[in-house]
Amino acid sequence: MKKDFEKYSIYIILMLALFGLVLSVSGFMGVKPSWITEKNVNTSGKKIFTGNDNTKTYINNRDNINKNSIGKSKISEGKPYQPISTGSTGPGDVSVELTPFSSENGLLKVNIAVNTHSVDLSQFDLKEITLLEYKDKFYKPVEAPALRGHHSNGILTFNISPENNIDESFTIKISGIPNVKERVFSWKI
Repeated sequence: MKKDFEKYSIYIILMLALFGLVLSVSGFMGVKPSWITEKNVNTSGKKIFTGNDNTKTYINNRDNINKNSIGKSKISEGKPYQPISTGSTGPGDVSVELTPFSSENGLLKVNIAVNTHSVDLSQFDLKEITLLEYKDKFYKPVEAPALRGHHSNGILTFNISPENNIDESFTIKISGIPNVKERVFSWKI
């Protein structure tokens, strides 16, 4: 009787271990529970998942920039700006994507997505390393997201003056993020 108990105990332990292994492998392979549904796609193409009851979000708020949040700028005659990307997520490199989406009341707002697999982004302060060039003047952002970890999104806000809105070409430069010494993003009106 004791040998049967030990024999069945070992089988139960092995079955539980196998079940745990299957669950952990399927979790790493991108299998998601059935109660999570695809809600929308943000500007960098990442999927955003929320629960069927819309109470659970599985992307940080700073990543939750969906296509509907990209407004139409007055300056581009109803056409949204195209995103511009530089860099990659290769070893020692960082991908940076900018998409201007609003120019109202003297504020230019730009979505930013920063991604890497090998660089700690927390060492970079976007307020210090970012510069807008517009009409031969230079502006630092008045608001910028704090970069963290390996993936960060948010909004850069530039105050170009209360009475001005962007009505001609402009350039945004970001310096010091590897592997590109100075990243130049230019839009023509």
